Amino acid sequence: MLLSHKLERIHPLGVLSAHSNSLSNQSLVELLKKGDAASQRAFYKEYFGKMLGIALRYTSNKDDAYDIINTAFYKVFKSICNYKNQGSFDGWVAVIVKRTALDHCRKAKFQYTDIDETPQVGAKVTNDALGQFAVEDIYACIQKLPDASRTVFNMFAIEGYRHDEIAHELGISTGTSKWHVANARKILQKLLIQLK
Repeated sequence: MLLSHKLERIHPLGVLSAHSNSLSNQSLVELLKKGDAASQRAFYKEYFGKMLGIALRYTSNKDDAYDIINTAFYKVFKSICNYKNQGSFDGWVAVIVKRTALDHCRKAKFQYTDIDETPQVGAKVTNDALGQFAVEDIYACIQKLPDASRTVFNMFAIEGYRHDEIAHELGISTGTSKWHVANARKILQKLLIQLK
């Protein structure tokens, strides 16, 4: 039995029996392919926290991230039969979450300004400078970026997309992609300086 598209929000520390902790990925996949409701709950408990981090990188609030997770998990349940046990199951799920997050960003109709030139960026942030901050502080600053710049910055700096790939995925020019990365860096520099 597949969960409905309106998945109930389950806290990752809540609900399941000890049965869920003993499932291997392969066993979990096989049970999910059979539509087993208990395995769906086990999947949700196991992957909610892991995938929430991905969703949060593309949104400015937890409610939107939860919506992305719920939609992505629905897609996982719906397309689990397409998983061929090749490669990492975690990676397969992560790709679905990333694509769902990008769909969410496209639907949000971010205000992308078409820009043909990359602005000159002032001081560069080095890895040494970033080492002064806790990871949580850096992610909190990323969350404060404007939606469009945050999305492009995450795709470029965290996910490793090239500007031409970002442009294709979001329907923008490569110049616009470069501008958003430069804009995000400039804003992050200011935010991180305020944390010092």
